[in-house]
Amino acid sequence: MHFNIRRTVLIIFAVILTGCANEINKDGKVLYYEKNDENLFLIYQVKNENHLLNAKLNPMIEKWDKAISGHPGTPSTKIYKNNIACNCKKDKVCILSKENGEKVLDFDSTFVFSPGSKGFLLDDSTIYSICGSNSLCAYDVEKAEKIWEIELNNDTSVSIDLQIKDSTLVFGTDDGVVHALSVSDGKTIWETEAFEELTSIHLFSDTVVVDHGDIDGLDISSGESKWIKQYTAKVRCVMDGILVIQEEEFFRAVFVENGSENWTYPRNGTTFLTCQEELSLVAFTVRNYSENVAETNVSEYFDKIYIFDAGSFERVFDFNSDDGYTVLNLTGFLTENFDIALENHDDTEKIQIDRYFVEDFEKNINFKFTVENPGQQIYVNNMYSDSSYSIFRRTNINDQTDETNYLFESDTGELLGKISGYPEIITPENSYDIVSYDEYFNIIEKSLEDFLD
Repeated sequence: MHFNIRRTVLIIFAVILTGCANEINKDGKVLYYEKNDENLFLIYQVKNENHLLNAKLNPMIEKWDKAISGHPGTPSTKIYKNNIACNCKKDKVCILSKENGEKVLDFDSTFVFSPGSKGFLLDDSTIYSICGSNSLCAYDVEKAEKIWEIELNNDTSVSIDLQIKDSTLVFGTDDGVVHALSVSDGKTIWETEAFEELTSIHLFSDTVVVDHGDIDGLDISSGESKWIKQYTAKVRCVMDGILVIQEEEFFRAVFVENGSENWTYPRNGTTFLTCQEELSLVAFTVRNYSENVAETNVSEYFDKIYIFDAGSFERVFDFNSDDGYTVLNLTGFLTENFDIALENHDDTEKIQIDRYFVEDFEKNINFKFTVENPGQQIYVNNMYSDSSYSIFRRTNINDQTDETNYLFESDTGELLGKISGYPEIITPENSYDIVSYDEYFNIIEKSLEDFLD
């Protein structure tokens, strides 16, 4: 009799464990999370103490949970191939093993990991970081020892984050100065005069491109200007040896090496630029103000999409609105495909999304959905795509809170329905819903179809 009762209890317990295998439940409040490869890293706070949780995904299994310090309201981490950088204690930076959470290295530092914080870089097995009260240090991760330390000006802080090209470490400070240091010993190679509006730095093999309201190229070895002309513009795209910049009246492609102009494209206030930087492609979406617009009862709309090779400026694709459809926008410009959202002239409730292969620019498939309030100015955004599912979001341009997510089968284009409670993390295998309350949270592993209304 006792054996049967015990066996029944064990069976019930096993069923409970099986049913909860796709959930993690914790006391605490979620402050930050990030997916990296097949892992979820999440910081939560319980009883005024921060914890860093690592869970393996697909299927979800908790791997480790460590008490850390960090920013009280918006802590974050920096995640690399084998390591995680975070604040494990107050005024300390720690490097943890990604596999088991064990400490690999720690050092005193006022640097606080939060979204957008500047002054930390892991390059290969060397860390470059703000250390002490306001110094910059290099550490060997494998040996867990300091390589060098230099003091920064106490009146400045890092505003343009650390970047490395070969043997040169480059960064900008909030006084507008660009600094170049030797990675071997931290000694200054060169530094610029202060720029009034230093906004970005881009490193190439021999050139440092500085965007400070004007754009110019500096020799990476000396800091001297290499370009004859400065462009009053801002950098929009960075490609292999080419910058696409935006001036008041033109988009221009500029060769990084000498600053010479490769091509120009007029803006006229009506062209919008999208880049596929990995493929060196640029796309322009053009608004149409022609008489045909009045016939469709639309005040203005995107009419044409042109895609060019960034190097040769050869037009490799163009799309013009026809009598039946007008272009809403280009979206999902990925390495394998891109999508064009279209509105039906005769039935403005109908939205169609045509998908094209990037390899040959041939149309692959289309997706269709119906809007409840036709006549609104809307933007369609490719939120997610894999071989099984695609998610598109319709947003009212005049009211960003008015949006709807639609789930489709990727191979057939079939609309599966609207989804609510958009998952925080999506993988090709599963999706993850992080449900956070005041004092506890749940991480739930689901399929995308579980999110359908």
